[in-house]
Amino acid sequence: PISGNQGILVQKLDAAGKTVWPNNGVVVTGGTTTRYFLTSDGQGGALVGWGNNNGSSEKSYVQKVGSNSKSLWGAAGIKLGE
Repeated sequence: PISGNQGILVQKLDAAGKTVWPNNGVVVTGGTTTRYFLTSDGQGGALVGWGNNNGSSEKSYVQKVGSNSKSLWGAAGIKLGE
């Protein structure tokens, strides 16, 4: 998470442990996240999911980051369910 649990920042490492994406990584979401997950997309990128709690309910989102470090599903990702 970004400092103070204010979002999610991801970074890709090569086999030697060196960063591949921009030095500070890729911001997937800003704001408070209550939980999150990260998994490979099998194509050199990642799938990132998170929950945002606004005090009365939690909403879940997912974002795909391509192997080129670009967010592929819009700036805010995709909201899951209602």
